[in-house]
Amino acid sequence: MEVKLLGSMQVVADDGSPVDCGGPKQRAVLAQLALDPNHTVSVDRLAEGVWGERVPPHYRQNLQVYVSTLRRALEPDRPAGSPSRIVGHGEGYELVAAVEEIDVSRFRGLLTEAADALTAGRPKAAAEHCATALDEWRGDPLADLVGVPFAAEWLEPLHRDRLRGRELRAEANVALAQHQAALPELEELVEQHPDHEHLWELLVTALARAGRQADALDALRRATRYLSQELGLDPGPALAELAERVLHQDPALMGSRPPAIRAEPVPVPLSPSIGREEVITATADALDSHRLVVVTGPGGVGKTRTAQEALARRDTDGVRWVSFAAEPGTASVTDNVARALGVAPDSLGDRLDEEPTLLALDNLEHVVNAPKEIRELLEAHRTTRVLATSRGPLGLPGEHVVPVPLLDPRTTARQLFVERAGAVVPGYTGASDADAVVQLCELLDGLPLAIELAAARVATLPPTELLGRLPRPGDVSSATPSGRQSSLTSLVRWSLDLLRPAERVALEALSVLDGPPDRRTASAVVAAATGEGPTRADPLLAIEALVRHALVQPLESRSGRRFGLLHTVRAVCLTDLETAGPADPGGVTTAAARRHAALLAVADLWLEETERVDFEEHVPEEFVAGVQDDLPILRQVVEELVGNRRPDRATALLGSRRRALALLGRQDVLLDLMRSVLAMPRPGPWLPRAQIVAGSAAYVVEGPQVATPLLAAVDQLDPSDTVHRVLAHCFRAVIASECGDDDAARAEGDLAISVATEAGHRGMRLRAHSAAAWAATNRGDAAEVVRLGRIGLDLAVDDTEAMSTLVDIARGHLMADAPGQAVPFAQEAVRRSRRIGTGYVLCDALQMLGFSLVRDGQLDDGRGVLAESIRHFAPSDLGWQLETIAGIALATVAGGPDVEAERLLQDATRAAVRGGLGDSAVPMELEPLAARLSVDPVGVAVGPAPSIAELRDRALACGRAPAQDGGLVRATSPT
Repeated sequence: MEVKLLGSMQVVADDGSPVDCGGPKQRAVLAQLALDPNHTVSVDRLAEGVWGERVPPHYRQNLQVYVSTLRRALEPDRPAGSPSRIVGHGEGYELVAAVEEIDVSRFRGLLTEAADALTAGRPKAAAEHCATALDEWRGDPLADLVGVPFAAEWLEPLHRDRLRGRELRAEANVALAQHQAALPELEELVEQHPDHEHLWELLVTALARAGRQADALDALRRATRYLSQELGLDPGPALAELAERVLHQDPALMGSRPPAIRAEPVPVPLSPSIGREEVITATADALDSHRLVVVTGPGGVGKTRTAQEALARRDTDGVRWVSFAAEPGTASVTDNVARALGVAPDSLGDRLDEEPTLLALDNLEHVVNAPKEIRELLEAHRTTRVLATSRGPLGLPGEHVVPVPLLDPRTTARQLFVERAGAVVPGYTGASDADAVVQLCELLDGLPLAIELAAARVATLPPTELLGRLPRPGDVSSATPSGRQSSLTSLVRWSLDLLRPAERVALEALSVLDGPPDRRTASAVVAAATGEGPTRADPLLAIEALVRHALVQPLESRSGRRFGLLHTVRAVCLTDLETAGPADPGGVTTAAARRHAALLAVADLWLEETERVDFEEHVPEEFVAGVQDDLPILRQVVEELVGNRRPDRATALLGSRRRALALLGRQDVLLDLMRSVLAMPRPGPWLPRAQIVAGSAAYVVEGPQVATPLLAAVDQLDPSDTVHRVLAHCFRAVIASECGDDDAARAEGDLAISVATEAGHRGMRLRAHSAAAWAATNRGDAAEVVRLGRIGLDLAVDDTEAMSTLVDIARGHLMADAPGQAVPFAQEAVRRSRRIGTGYVLCDALQMLGFSLVRDGQLDDGRGVLAESIRHFAPSDLGWQLETIAGIALATVAGGPDVEAERLLQDATRAAVRGGLGDSAVPMELEPLAARLSVDPVGVAVGPAPSIAELRDRALACGRAPAQDGGLVRATSPT
């Protein structure tokens, strides 16, 4: 049997007779299986390929009929019970076929052989393979099935493969010096694909070697004009270098063989290295104990310079420096090293065995066969060693990898910028715009190449203006182009062009995210982008490949490993997506389509997680850390869900992160996102839940007046909605208590406890007891506060929950004027909160400990703890900041008369009054102390209030007395 798809679909039996495969839909099923042979194609994918968006209700039965009919047509003589060529696998089908039985498989296999032959230096064999492969084409692929939906997915990659075949044939003919045979096809190809620079390079090379220099220069002008006028681009580094060689009639270019690679002494850098001492030393030392050392890192990080300076510290006898920067990916390491050493390839072994040799092979990342050839060299010649530079490891046994790190934007990167800028602007020190230089270095990822290119422009653009033009990497370029590293854009695009199609799609998908995702999120995004079909890829393998290529950076955070893109790489990917044009006939841009797919994949993953885990019952610390790391992506996902009119999903997602955001002190983020959801015009069951979540955040951020009407939605909740009912009653209890309505506060608190207890929801019982404790605090019932706190402590299952109840108990003891009993509970709260590490939790515990120590007469320790607390508050926590500032001022005054501290207390109260936070900044825990000191800040709270930043600085100045952290180290756990 033979299936032909490169033209109108034909199926030929073993005897050469045509096989009738039925109508278009039935043939479309076979075509989809033949395009992906020996792999299972899902039933749903087959159905979408046949019917598109109009899949009939009984599509499975229809497909079963098609498959059954195809089996009879393809295998009329198959004995009963023997396996069919079309195998069913549960939810899909597989066509079992050899490569030679499907013309697409034969064609692609021959292209691979042609590329391998070119890599091995066998252009004649490559040309023959290409000719055979291209003979498979009988016309436009799938010509009789173009109207069936699946065809649209495959036509572009098939045409792209055909172009690749013609390109390989032309490249082989140029290598064979058959320029006259190559020229007609190359002229046709550049006319059809003028944006393909490699075709222009082949055309110019063929014309030059055919003795037609004028025509070669004309072709260069045509290429430059098209790239500039149609695409707004400069010629790439390879084309620019080729132009120079044609103009100077480079003898190596005019010959049929490629130019010899330089094997000069190790090049000496023209300027000193900065911030590279450690990695240079590590590289030099590694050469003493390893036969293969590979210096790795992203493009522009300084791999070449590191290798050069490491070699400069050694005896250079026997060192041969060989640069592959300008070589094609098909270059042969063995042949080029032989030419560099001045010997024939078959004499290279004898030459290497004559004396110990260190081969320094620079820029190997794009040389396809480099790992294989280097391994063969090292295995065959024991006195040969290799120092290589590449974006990623070569993956060989015994390889010692030396990664070159990015420069620190605040130290070494800034130093590099100032030194290089001083070379173009004598006397430049960077002192007047130090912050802008640091920000510039941060945006440029600490990449030395990017920093040097930016610094070279300081003569015309000061750092503040350069900063405004980033992160458009095309704005950072050299005034004197010199190869692919003349501009950051060229460097990044050159790196991207080395990726496989699926890896390129995966990288572009990850670039859509505003923050670094964790492994599961990154995998979901990549899976959504690569999908099925020609770009299908295993997400983890694609991510691993991007890490190896140094285009994705593994990052360690409190939530675990994440995967981030350099600013420069991300900017180029986003630019390419924006300029890629519509992704579908409806006019949706490629960028918008990728963004939509990526963010919905994240939403699906996170929502599936919320269905499995009740984050109000228990909030793991790693989940809280993950929410903090995911904040930029969370904003994007919610915006996408709102834009797609899915307020129900957005509400569920934000509700699942409510507790974590509260623990992080980021209720401002929660409120902002919930308001975007509430602005949706489609009310539904989600609406009261959204209002309750928004109300809980509004209470903290904007106060009771804003929160109260939102929390009134509790009356519209389904009675079975325990979480939102308890949440609403908790905050209503707190608000009633603050408004002085003790009866309502007690009733709301009791109702919250009742609902949570009846539902058996431990987490919400804890929250209800905490709210009731706060209500008891406001009505002055110290014993009730301690009682409820101890119940909460019994309910707590982790440090986060225990810390909150410990603070409640400490507060109750302060209310009972027993600060000595409060201190150990507050100490334990701080000890636990330090293990958690999140800002809100830690500053809450520190604040209570500071108040307890001050009340207990340990004034210096109390001030020190409060000063530490104030450094952890979020900007939106205005009330708590002012209370802490007032606490520091009171502790200072309690130690003796202090005019500055008294003025600080007065100014903090002014800020509280102006902010609508009450008539005093003094926290209730310290009101007895203020009364004892006869301090009355209320009467002076008039006039303008200083900014919170100024008050913080003044408070920190007051709190600089030596602090022992309240004896935390020697503290014992309270009972």
